[in-house]
Amino acid sequence: MSNRLFKPVRQILPSSRSIRGQLSSPKIGRTPQYESALERDLLLLLDFDERVEFFCEQPVTIEYECKGTVRHYTPDVLVYYRADLEVSKAIRPTLCEVKYRADLRQNWAELKPRFMAALRYADKQGWQFKLVTEREIRTDYLTNVRFLRQYTGIHDQVRQSDQGLLMSLLRDIRLTTGEELLLMATSDRTKRAELLYTLWHLVAVGLIYCDLTTELSLQTELWIP
Repeated sequence: MSNRLFKPVRQILPSSRSIRGQLSSPKIGRTPQYESALERDLLLLLDFDERVEFFCEQPVTIEYECKGTVRHYTPDVLVYYRADLEVSKAIRPTLCEVKYRADLRQNWAELKPRFMAALRYADKQGWQFKLVTEREIRTDYLTNVRFLRQYTGIHDQVRQSDQGLLMSLLRDIRLTTGEELLLMATSDRTKRAELLYTLWHLVAVGLIYCDLTTELSLQTELWIP
């Protein structure tokens, strides 16, 4: 089955017990829903990650038996990875459950049977099943993604000449910081402020690389892949 055929199997309804909403996602061309702040943050990461081809929230409902009773469980997200990139072509589609670590500790006896059912189901599909907690989601990388998302869709607001200038300088020197790159580009403070806007756009769309797993600043080292 093509990953594009996956659609949410259940509707997330408003609730006073949790944070629910929807997120604009250019990657999948619609607004996926979430029912916790942690789920929202994971969707932000997936939408930004260049390795991710497609994702769908509430993708399948799994039927399983527990203590003689038939039950149903809907994992949070299914993620497909791009086969055309070396870094992601070997990653199997991943069925994810998003949970706070405190919730796992407190309710493990109740949650374990549904997770085991999801593990078996995913294996039959050729997928993998993964528990994702705040430890994996709430990192410096998430902070950087939140910051850079505001610069992803601004192609029409960025001058091609400014992009060309920064890219050309960085190709020549190969490795530098944002601060040094802007100083080399111009001595005019007003122009540097304009170029800073362009610089973050280039980082956001993946034309300029840096280590996004650490806090992003003008002292962060930059390079062109």
